Amino acid sequence: MILRLFYSDLVKPIWSIKLLYLRAGKALCDNSNWNTIPGANLVSYQPGALPQKTYFRKRVIDANCNSLYTNTVTVTVRPAFSIGSIGSSQTICNGVTPTLLMNATAPSGGQGPYSYIWEAL
Repeated sequence: MILRLFYSDLVKPIWSIKLLYLRAGKALCDNSNWNTIPGANLVSYQPGALPQKTYFRKRVIDANCNSLYTNTVTVTVRPAFSIGSIGSSQTICNGVTPTLLMNATAPSGGQGPYSYIWEAL
């Protein structure tokens, strides 16, 4: 969809915009893989939640139907954060030191490095 803005009562477009995107895994140099985003025809665009790396660019068309593309921007999606787990519960005698409490499964995803704060109740 292309939005055309008009000035006065003339039927001559001033400019129009077409926003395009490309999902990760497709060649950036192959312009045939770009997809028009339905309804994305304003100066700015707010994408919804993205499941994977996505590339965006905007096509701008002037009153003489000349069109050019903006630079490409990349939205990188980090892997989902998983907290991992710590070792199993223990039963000890009074006054005895428990065995070392440590990760059974390390955290992953999100953005490392990870920080840790142990708590007791």
